[in-house]
Amino acid sequence: MLAYKSRPAIYPCFLTLLTGLFLVGTAGCDRSEKISHYRVPKDRALTASNGPDASEETPSQAADFRMLAAMIPRGEQAWFFRLLGPADLVAGQTDNFRALVKSVHFVSDAAPEWTLPEGWQQKPASGMRYATIEIAAPDAKSSTAPLDLSVTLLPRTEADLDAYTLSNLNRWRGQLGLSPVALPQLHENVTSVEIVDGTATLVDLVGHKPQDSMSRAPFAGRGIPSAAPLQDPRKEPRGPASSSSELTYDKPAGWQPAPAGGLRKAAFAIADGAESAEVTVISLDGAGGALLPNINRWRQQIELGEITQQELDAGLRKIEVAAQSGDYVELVGPKKAILGVMAAEGGRAWFFKMTGDVPLVNREKPNFEAFVRSVRFAAP
Repeated sequence: MLAYKSRPAIYPCFLTLLTGLFLVGTAGCDRSEKISHYRVPKDRALTASNGPDASEETPSQAADFRMLAAMIPRGEQAWFFRLLGPADLVAGQTDNFRALVKSVHFVSDAAPEWTLPEGWQQKPASGMRYATIEIAAPDAKSSTAPLDLSVTLLPRTEADLDAYTLSNLNRWRGQLGLSPVALPQLHENVTSVEIVDGTATLVDLVGHKPQDSMSRAPFAGRGIPSAAPLQDPRKEPRGPASSSSELTYDKPAGWQPAPAGGLRKAAFAIADGAESAEVTVISLDGAGGALLPNINRWRQQIELGEITQQELDAGLRKIEVAAQSGDYVELVGPKKAILGVMAAEGGRAWFFKMTGDVPLVNREKPNFEAFVRSVRFAAP
C-alpha cells in the first residue's frame, strides 16, 4: 500500500521533468537556428589566411570589414596600396585590385604609374598620400560612400624584407582586430605577384571594423618620422620663373608642364613631330642611394649594359645647381637617351632627368642644362 500510494506522487513529477527537458531541448534548437556566421567568399588568387584566430569569432564579432593591401619594395623605400571597407563591397573589387597592382610600373626613378580599372577615379595627392583612388558603388543610385584606396611611399625600417613585410602584415591585422602571426607563418599569410619592375606582396584580411578613422599612414605613431606634405598635382609649374613649394626655375620655351606631385616636384613633356621626351624633377629623403646603382638603372632603361665605378668616374661631369656642384651624365642608347643630374640639398637627393628619343634629346640638351642651372631651392 505504501508503494502504491507513493506512485501517484512520483509520476507527475517525472512527467514534469520530461516536459521541462523537452522544452529546454526545443528552445535550444530554436536559438541555434537564429544564429548565423557571416563569411565572405575569398578570391583564390589573392586571398591569404587570416591566421589561427579567424575561426574563433563569436556571433557578435562576425567579420564585417575587409582589407586588400599590396607592398612594392623599391630600394630603401616601399610603395603601399591599400583598399579597406565593408566586406561585401570589397569582395567585388578583388580582381580589379589585383589588376591595378599588376599594372604598376616605374617610368622614372621613383614615381609609379598604373592603369585604373573602369569606374575607379584618381584624386590629387594629399597629406601622406601620393594618391587617393575612389571606387564608386556599382549601383549609381546607391547611397553607399565610395571605397577609398590609398597609395603611400614610406622608408623601409628593416633591412630584412621578410621582417619588414611581417611588421606591416601584423600592423594591418591589428587594425582589423586580428592577432599577430610569427615569422614562420608569414608566407602562409601573403601572396607574391610579379609586376613589370619587380615583385608585389599582396595581403587579404577579413576582420572587424576599425575603431579609429584609419586615416593614419602606415607606421604612424610608431616613432617613424612623417614625410613632408605632398604637392598637389594641380599646382603645376607654368612658364618662366615657375616654382613648386621647394624650388624655382626658368622653364624653357616649348616645354609643356605635366602632372606632378609627391616625389615628382616638377615634370615637362617635349614633342617635335613624332619625337618626344620627358623631363622630371624628383626629390628623395637622404642621399638617395649610391650614384653607380642609379646610373646603371638608368642605363638598363635605355638598353645599355652596366658599367663599373671606374667607367662612371671617367664619364662623369659637373654642373652647377643652385650655386652647388651636381653630377651630370649623358647616356645614349640604341633608341633612347638620358641626360641626368644628381645634386644634394637640405638633406635630400634631387634628380633632374630628361628621357626621350635620341635626336630630340640632343637638340634639347642646351635647354636642359640651362634649366638645371636656373634652379633655386626654397629656404627651409
